[in-house]
Amino acid sequence: MTQTSMRFLDFRRTEAYVQYLRSDNIQQQKSSDACLDVTESEFFALDSEDGRKYALCNLLGLVKFWDEQRQEAESPGEEN
Repeated sequence: MTQTSMRFLDFRRTEAYVQYLRSDNIQQQKSSDACLDVTESEFFALDSEDGRKYALCNLLGLVKFWDEQRQEAESPGEEN
């Protein structure tokens, strides 16, 4: 995937951004200040044991998060 370093980015859409995407009005889109919120991790140096460990922990966290999201989508209304 990569040879020397890895960084994780988390994008969260705001309600203003969703409205921007749904708008058919070009002028309204051009004047919009809608944006995505982005959170970034530190760079993990993959040539060090600690860097690889922390990158792997982040990847496992993402796998768990998306698995939980999938399970919630498959069974709405049920508590885990």
